[in-house]
Amino acid sequence: MYKARDKPLSDIEFTTYYYKKPRRADIVNDDIMCFDIETSSGFLHKDKFDIEPYTGKSQEYYRDCKKFALCYVWQFSINENVFYGRTLEDFADFLHELEFYEPHKKIIYVHNLAFEFAFLINVLKFDYVFARDKRKPIFCTVGSYEFRCSYFLTRMSLDTWAHEKALPVKKLVGNLDYTFLRTPYTELTDAELEYCFHDVLVMYYGLLQYREKYGHVIDIPYTQTGEVRQEVRKRMNVPSELKYRQRCIALIPPTLEEYKRQVDVFAGGYTHASYTYSNRVLHDVDSWDISSSYPTVMALEKFPMTKFEKVTPYEKYFNSDEWAFIITIKVEKLKSVRFNTWLSFSKCKEIKGYKLDNGRVISADYCCISITNIDYEIFNQCYKYSNLDIVDFRVSKVGYLSDTFVKYVLELYNNKTQYKGLDEFTATYSQSKQYINSMYGMMVTRTLTDDVMFDADSSEWDKELLNNATYLDKVSHERKKLSKVFSAFQFGAWVTAYARRNLWLGILAIDKYVVYCDTDSIKCVPNSSNFFDEYNRNIERRADERADILNVSRETFAPKDRFGIEHRLGIFDYEGTYYDFKTLGAKKYICGGLYNKFTHEEKQPREELHMTVSGVRKDAVSQLKSIDEFSDGLVFDVEHAKKLLMTYEDDMQPITWNKGAYDEFKSTYKHGIVAQPTTYSMGMTPEYMQLILENKRGQTEVLKNETKVL
Repeated sequence: MYKARDKPLSDIEFTTYYYKKPRRADIVNDDIMCFDIETSSGFLHKDKFDIEPYTGKSQEYYRDCKKFALCYVWQFSINENVFYGRTLEDFADFLHELEFYEPHKKIIYVHNLAFEFAFLINVLKFDYVFARDKRKPIFCTVGSYEFRCSYFLTRMSLDTWAHEKALPVKKLVGNLDYTFLRTPYTELTDAELEYCFHDVLVMYYGLLQYREKYGHVIDIPYTQTGEVRQEVRKRMNVPSELKYRQRCIALIPPTLEEYKRQVDVFAGGYTHASYTYSNRVLHDVDSWDISSSYPTVMALEKFPMTKFEKVTPYEKYFNSDEWAFIITIKVEKLKSVRFNTWLSFSKCKEIKGYKLDNGRVISADYCCISITNIDYEIFNQCYKYSNLDIVDFRVSKVGYLSDTFVKYVLELYNNKTQYKGLDEFTATYSQSKQYINSMYGMMVTRTLTDDVMFDADSSEWDKELLNNATYLDKVSHERKKLSKVFSAFQFGAWVTAYARRNLWLGILAIDKYVVYCDTDSIKCVPNSSNFFDEYNRNIERRADERADILNVSRETFAPKDRFGIEHRLGIFDYEGTYYDFKTLGAKKYICGGLYNKFTHEEKQPREELHMTVSGVRKDAVSQLKSIDEFSDGLVFDVEHAKKLLMTYEDDMQPITWNKGAYDEFKSTYKHGIVAQPTTYSMGMTPEYMQLILENKRGQTEVLKNETKVL
């Protein structure tokens, strides 16, 4: 049983499209179809007989509970026509009836398909599931239906999607109490139903823009990265870029061992807090951010453009502008000589006798690492060591990325800068902002990966790890995609290496004044260094030289916004000075107020607190009355944390929900996801706390008494 809010299925005039591609053609539906569900989460304590909602009891109490999940309403839209039902069986029946009226292939979008999928497998047996990770399907098929994940396409919540794209409908908030136990028999108010309907309508209006852009629903890319890849592919698939694309094909590592070598040297952005400043309130902390760090290095730097070849001797390749290299070294008696610690413990191949600074290596009796030539330069400025042994050394000739590719990066940066805040260019600005952020992600996407499989009979996930045979099969397939390949994984590894180097140039220059770093930003206490000015002048000089090589205007690297203010790509921008600042480690900091130390203009009042804590909403800061409360052991309550602990349940037993009530429901569903509100506890490991305590005396003592640091 289901209901139609608008037209019944029999009155809908379906739109079809003759889809033709090389070696295949089909008639497919071209309407926008969306699906969403609402669920209840229940808990059965070992000492009780009835299931109950989350009521905020202790963690120990919920550890002794069996957990259950139940879909109590679903909504489905065909364009603006909304249908809804109460059980998953109702939805399966609805699909069967829809098939009668529209037998062609149909694409159904689900925002966060991973969630709905966990419930749908109770009633649908999927023919094929494509996923990069277990329990995270990108799309899946059953019969003539293909379910796609719109979150992978947008990378935005429904609320953000509606606002960013200025959609005519917005996601409603606050109309559903998720701690209330509802069943398919629970009466829903008009306001509650409207909340449900708005979710699929936000998706419809958002996807309408995608269909207008790509022409047909089936042509919409599966992911945001795929969307950018499609645009770049179109620009690169020209005769002038043929040799470059052939080179990229040739750079696909021929063996799994060589591919793993490149993956090993890849590392993300540097995020860290200086332990000499952690866990105390600082005043007048400057904030400097690199403007579009990853696009900067894509445009300015040279990348390894040939296969990595093993060579000896090594000497001529060090400090060379013509070569990149991957080096594997073993060192003994490794000791940091900086206040900020560079080497990540997780990137060490082998290590013993070590001391850590919140996940980074201060000292080690022995260590083995593989790194790029860019990282090797920083490593040597951050550590002293003895008995260095070069285990492996491979080189590649460097060159710039494709002119077409770089010019597109610059085009996106210019559009993002020029059109920000201009209503008539909202779509162009939004797309440029999205695309420029995805350009890096596209470069480091690992297309040669493990195979993730879903067994529809057992409803179990499995992963087949890459081995030599499967890797060679995948490589053979990739080499046939000349028109689709325009980059190489090794380029992406050097993008992050260059970006880390640029950040570390600043850290090395003002080391003892650096409080906190995160990928492209430095927060530091007052100092007399003129590093940022010098760095910015050097970036301007290099950008001018690169513009001349590309035969583009030098202003391309420094577009102006709608107010005529120049925004140069790649420079350290002064964001302001915090009145108060406190950090407890990576991705954990709070600041009070912001002002411009040069103009003395106040941007935010001192009492206005802003917080960044990984995994916690920024508005959770409203729980704090002062910056001093931000400390080790702080617990954000459920109300402020607004954090849900999601648990996959694949063996739920038959259970009766709301026993004895008018909406009593007997569930036999085995699969679902339980959403449990939870608190968030701020914490520092005992080792990190001890490190902070050891260095409370003041920064200048650290290097003098190395036993305290190492």
